[in-house]
Amino acid sequence: MNDDTIRGDRKLATAADGRHRSAVMDWIGSGCPHTICQDDNKTRIYQLPEVIEWCANRGIDFYNKKNPANGGSKSTPELDAKYNEQLLRKLKLQCKKLELDKQIREGKYIHVDSWMPKYERGLQEMKSHIIECFESLKSFNRKMTAAEELEIDKIITAGFNRMAEGEFE
Repeated sequence: MNDDTIRGDRKLATAADGRHRSAVMDWIGSGCPHTICQDDNKTRIYQLPEVIEWCANRGIDFYNKKNPANGGSKSTPELDAKYNEQLLRKLKLQCKKLELDKQIREGKYIHVDSWMPKYERGLQEMKSHIIECFESLKSFNRKMTAAEELEIDKIITAGFNRMAEGEFE
């Protein structure tokens, strides 16, 4: 495909000043030139110069959806300011997302799905050790000694250390 080829309705809508896909579907219903992709027999392929010419012949400004000739609203300074404010907000959020994605790729953050299962296993293992200790103490029917308390502390500490080192994978 060359640079003038657009594959898919959504990509054409985006190229046409971010119009909604329903606008492109209306164009198709009115005879917008396209071909069907041979790979899947359903995706539409558009040649950009042909689409722009087709739009121009119908009085549609392909690159400016706000043009009143397109059925868009008339621009006012207030609407333009609101639009620009929202556009700036959108761009800032997109930048933040890209930065977070980069940090995730670099290993600065790990996704919760990657660590949650191993820590759940670790906590389950620690819980079973603690229950085991208490069950054995119940059979003695007496108060725990300092040595027994220390042993339980060691088991819990060892479990947390193993979790921190990723041994429950």
